Amino acid sequence: MARGTLRDDLYAAHAALVCEVLKTTGPGTPEQRLAEWTERNAEAAERTARTLTEIWETERSTLATLSVAVRSVRSLVAAGAPPVHS
Repeated sequence: MARGTLRDDLYAAHAALVCEVLKTTGPGTPEQRLAEWTERNAEAAERTARTLTEIWETERSTLATLSVAVRSVRSLVAAGAPPVHS
């Protein structure tokens, strides 16, 4: 059940990231739009890449490390979202 929930969370985070890239970039190929978004959010993208690299380089992934990976992707989405004003 935990793996299924984690998988669903990852799919939701991936979908949110795709939506964020699509709504905040101009016209172009998917590669161009992703590059534009990544350039605008370079610090968060680099931090997420480092975290994911560290996780993938470990000999054994656990639910805990995979949860950190999903959280890292969610943080990436949040970093790219415009601030909400009340």
